[in-house]
Amino acid sequence: MSDLSPNRKIKAVYIDKKIYYIDLKLKLYMNLNDIIETYLKGWELGDGNLSLSVTCSEFFYDDPNAGSIQRDNFIAFVNDFKQAAVDMGGDVNARPFLEYRDIVITKETSPATAWCWWQAKGTPLQGSALIKFDQSGILHEQITHFNHRPDELKHISI
Repeated sequence: MSDLSPNRKIKAVYIDKKIYYIDLKLKLYMNLNDIIETYLKGWELGDGNLSLSVTCSEFFYDDPNAGSIQRDNFIAFVNDFKQAAVDMGGDVNARPFLEYRDIVITKETSPATAWCWWQAKGTPLQGSALIKFDQSGILHEQITHFNHRPDELKHISI
């Protein structure tokens, strides 16, 4: 079933001593885990190209401040997002750029869904993300921003 012709455009990406094979046209060799892990790894590293490599052609990203970001504007958005983190005190070359926790992935429905909490390292910039994906790639991500993690909030009783 796989097209092994020399005209295929396969990109091998090495991250943390692990190789990710990406078919730039069909995303062959990638299962749902590969797709979501590669997408999140791109954000973790601040590498918009890596995240973009596993998105479908109809991909869009929803940010409460910037609005709906279409696929062709995603790299510029990631770069602006990284600059916003630097402006808030983050390192220019922070590794990781985004830190994740509480990642929940469900593949029982189509499209599959991932939820997670993220934070730009060294900044108060943080929030949650809802990501929809299927075998064609990442379909959509919608995020929210918060000033503090829920466990950091002081509860006031009246």
